[in-house]
Amino acid sequence: MDDPVERREVLLSFTQESLASFLVNAKAAAYASGRPPIRLGHIRIYQFEDADWSYEDRYVGNLIDIGLELVIFKGYPVWGLSYRGGITGDKTVDAKEAFAFLRECLRAAPANLPARGPAVQVCGSWEYRNSLTGELGDFSGIEVIRHCGELIYIRRYQGGMIRDRNYGVLLRHPGARPPT
Repeated sequence: MDDPVERREVLLSFTQESLASFLVNAKAAAYASGRPPIRLGHIRIYQFEDADWSYEDRYVGNLIDIGLELVIFKGYPVWGLSYRGGITGDKTVDAKEAFAFLRECLRAAPANLPARGPAVQVCGSWEYRNSLTGELGDFSGIEVIRHCGELIYIRRYQGGMIRDRNYGVLLRHPGARPPT
């Protein structure tokens, strides 16, 4: 599809709600599912597809990692999230248990802005907090996990809509400017 007008029409054919809905399903089927990733050398990859949408999460590392999530709509990259973080210092906490709690929190992501997990989630001696600023098109945040009150995990992330000079504004939502 090389026609810029057709490309622009394709990219303007989804809403913030449809993107958010897809993200909820994609993220639940990826890392949050607990299933093992595809491995390509040191890179771990989760993939999910549903009709015109596809999602990929690639990361490197385990206790501390860095990664990128990417959403493709009808063949065009439209949304992404980059992240870095993990287990802090020389903590004696069981990393498997910490990451299991993290997956539980990620499955509880808010439906309107499923970048990471909910604002707060507590389960016994585990506490998850997510401080998120922005909206689905442009956001940043930091999430932390405490175990028995001690900080054991921290991750920073940022993301939003991908914009190309050839097709302008991609996401129709209240307050969006018309494409130029």
